[in-house]
Amino acid sequence: SELSKLSQKFHSLQTKSQGVIEDLARKEAARQARELRQTLASDGARLGRLVYSRPTGGYMQQALETWEDGEEAKLLQRTRRELQQQRESLQQQKESIRMKEGDDQDQEHQ
Repeated sequence: SELSKLSQKFHSLQTKSQGVIEDLARKEAARQARELRQTLASDGARLGRLVYSRPTGGYMQQALETWEDGEEAKLLQRTRRELQQQRESLQQQKESIRMKEGDDQDQEHQ
């Protein structure tokens, strides 16, 4: 009968559309997971990451966690060292000027 044909056609279309929706959902989830992995890898290189290593002493030993600095942390450390060197240099210049001024004043009083 025509009603059963329409019912079968509707069921077939419904099954196909569910398959298409499921396929799209899977592809979107895979794309999001790939994007997240790329973001995490990029952030790890930029900020730093935990590195796990297992000691060679045997299988019962705990894995060791160590922090590996990323590029931003290394840049901050380098900048901190440079600023410290500049500060020390300025401090030496300041002391040198004070000593010179003190010597000049001593010579004026003689």
